[in-house]
Amino acid sequence: MTRYRRETSDYRFLDGEENVEDRVAKVDKQLYDILNDGIDLEDNIRGALVTETVMTLSTTIFHGLGYVPKGFLIIRQEGEGMVWADRVSEWTTEDLFCRSNVENLKVTFFVL
Repeated sequence: MTRYRRETSDYRFLDGEENVEDRVAKVDKQLYDILNDGIDLEDNIRGALVTETVMTLSTTIFHGLGYVPKGFLIIRQEGEGMVWADRVSEWTTEDLFCRSNVENLKVTFFVL
């Protein structure tokens, strides 16, 4: 944690580089740039991006995360239909199961 001290009516960091307001503005700009231009789902959130064809019967989705996932987000779906988690108590560190109300529904998941 950076330490600072008060000098007259201004706060300055002990390293003498800049005042608190300038440092906060710089960090705010960096956060804005990261969140709006540079954050990538796969690089910043532990999860797996997987595309599979989901069937009306239980479909196995390989995620390979090394831990039992909490769930998934549907990033893209090619066609009409619903997808839901299936056999959740049987999910493993490598696979999860889901189903659809239509056959051959191509879905891209982000598994968390």
